Amino acid sequence: MFSDAELRGVSSSHAAPLYHQLFLILRQKIEAGEIGFGKLLPSEIELASVFGLSRITSKRALDELAERGLVERQRGRGTLVIYRYEPKVLRAPLTSMLENLTVMGKETSVEVLDFCEVSASKEIAEALKIPLHTPVIQAVRIRRYQGEAFAYYVSHTIKLAPINGAEFSARALKSHARLELFKALGVQLSEVEQSLSACGADSAVAHALQVPIGAPLLSLTRIYIDRDQRPVDHLRGLYRPDRFQYHMRLSAQSQARMPGSGFSGALSVFPKDASTVPLPKDSSALPLPRDASSVPLSRDPSSVPLSRDSSSVPLSRDSSSAKNSTLGPDRR
Repeated sequence: MFSDAELRGVSSSHAAPLYHQLFLILRQKIEAGEIGFGKLLPSEIELASVFGLSRITSKRALDELAERGLVERQRGRGTLVIYRYEPKVLRAPLTSMLENLTVMGKETSVEVLDFCEVSASKEIAEALKIPLHTPVIQAVRIRRYQGEAFAYYVSHTIKLAPINGAEFSARALKSHARLELFKALGVQLSEVEQSLSACGADSAVAHALQVPIGAPLLSLTRIYIDRDQRPVDHLRGLYRPDRFQYHMRLSAQSQARMPGSGFSGALSVFPKDASTVPLPKDSSALPLPRDASSVPLSRDPSSVPLSRDSSSVPLSRDSSSAKNSTLGPDRR
């Protein structure tokens, strides 16, 4: 249920109280739908044992969840999740997104914190449509722009067999975009489903992104689907809003053709000194980083022009050319 990064994230070396660090981890899992409505949380004793805490500390964390209306403490039964997770999915044409997702890494760097085989949890099994506890590859990564961390990723990928020397490994992830690896391993993507939300940083994420515990973060959950309609990867990305923006444009014309299809978007990663970055009048000339539709922008996003030929690609009348795919701002 808990990743190694989360287990290491609860530490007395952080300024926040231990119970609050544990509370943030549990709250994030509940609000993200990882622990669904009606499920039981681990007991006070189990949490204390797993995280190396006292029972009083774990009890206080569970009590705080109850005070926030996320769980219900029932004597003799345990702590029941009463929060109902309802993701809101944005859908948009896939064509330009996949083109943009392959380029972000050229201007960013990635650090792999953890790479291992794990058993699929219920959430991951349902997302990837595989049996519970099926072995999958879990990767935890940080992405930086000009040395500054802006994104924290946890992905779960079905096991992919090596092809012609290409393999899905920690070493490969350090130097190649994930979409490049998928392509090299014979995966032909056709759809991406994405949900957009927000959450507070738990201790592990706060430490990785250098933000205070509880700091607000943009949360993106993405499922990659191949041409056989087989989900192959589940990714959750957490982003610093001061270094990352998700731009979206609604087109009334494209909505008239196909309701709900007029979304388009792009990712912006702020450079250290955004005021020095020149922006061409024609936004289609902006260089796209390896990993997403990501470009250095000024801190005033209203000054950034959106061209019709780059960040906004309406669906054609032939919906077969762009299935109800979900727009994602980067290529993780």
